Amino acid sequence: NKCVPLKGDGVTGDDCVYDGAALGTDDCDVGYMCYYTTDGVGSCIPLCTGSPDDPICDAQFNCSISNEGSLILCVYACDALLQDCEQEGTGCFWDGTQFNCDPAVGDIPEGDPCGYINDCDPGNICLDAEVRPDCAGAACCGGICDLSDPVCLINGTECVAFWDMGQAPPGQENLGVCVLPG
Repeated sequence: NKCVPLKGDGVTGDDCVYDGAALGTDDCDVGYMCYYTTDGVGSCIPLCTGSPDDPICDAQFNCSISNEGSLILCVYACDALLQDCEQEGTGCFWDGTQFNCDPAVGDIPEGDPCGYINDCDPGNICLDAEVRPDCAGAACCGGICDLSDPVCLINGTECVAFWDMGQAPPGQENLGVCVLPG
């Protein structure tokens, strides 16, 4: 982290320009950051407020804390089955605690090795190798599936509940992942 000059007054949803990591500047207001960028042009999103133990964002966002707590962004929440992210170049990805609209930086297909939450094609999730058939890495992309229509593309996998019984957030009761049986 570093202090940078304030260059603009953009707020949630405003178009913005990000000047790159070396400068670290954008034209969003204090408390916002230019995110979801393509060729330096993106959208202003708020930073999380509250405390590290109780971060706060508006209802349409999740607080995403990364880089050892130095990056605390309110990123858009999403539905993994619908892949309903509206920001160009994004997908709905699992960050280990919640589903967020994050930049889709990879295009790794189901079954191939992955290393980051957003390596896989949107609609897939980076899963530990032991739950995927013939995974040639520590983790591989696995398909997200609907328990009410359990279709998996890779032979030897089946659609199983993503959440433990009774733990699914409202609206995510049918969320599944394609993994090895049992």
